[in-house]
Amino acid sequence: MKLKSKFAVLAMSALCITVPAWAATVNPVAAKTELKLKDGVNDIKTGDMVVRIVKSYVSTATASSHNVYTVFILPEKNETQWLLVTNSAMDGDDFNFSNSESGDSNRRAVTFYKTSEGLFAVQAEKEGLGEPANNMKKTSVKIRVFQFNQNWDVPMFNGTGEMKSKARYMDASDALQKEFFIK
Repeated sequence: MKLKSKFAVLAMSALCITVPAWAATVNPVAAKTELKLKDGVNDIKTGDMVVRIVKSYVSTATASSHNVYTVFILPEKNETQWLLVTNSAMDGDDFNFSNSESGDSNRRAVTFYKTSEGLFAVQAEKEGLGEPANNMKKTSVKIRVFQFNQNWDVPMFNGTGEMKSKARYMDASDALQKEFFIK
């Protein structure tokens, strides 16, 4: 019986370490903390690191498109390799954050902000409706916040919490501007 209990404790400990803590509620932040990223290369200094966020655009043959944000840690010396920053996305680790646009609405929006506590990524995503209604109707938006861990060995954005919009929106990006970033 003791051996089973030890395995149960180990299994629960491992689960707690690997699953993002989405239960925490996040609060809105000041609008002035939002980073206005340009297309291409954006270098942001945080702690003793330079984080390079590369914003790119993916067009499809349909009415959909995506902005993709790939994040790197630049080495202290040019001869050293760049480090790719992952994120603890809802479906496991991912390598990029991305916006998702349809011909009718912005289904998922991503932005970054910086405070004295560090660098953060914010993802807003429409929820509650299946396709194609999710593209064509106002719905609630889930806003998730990820904080950069400033770790040279395993750099990543870890989920710190989420909130649900009070209003319904056609575009997920509107929920960020109207409910997450305080003017």
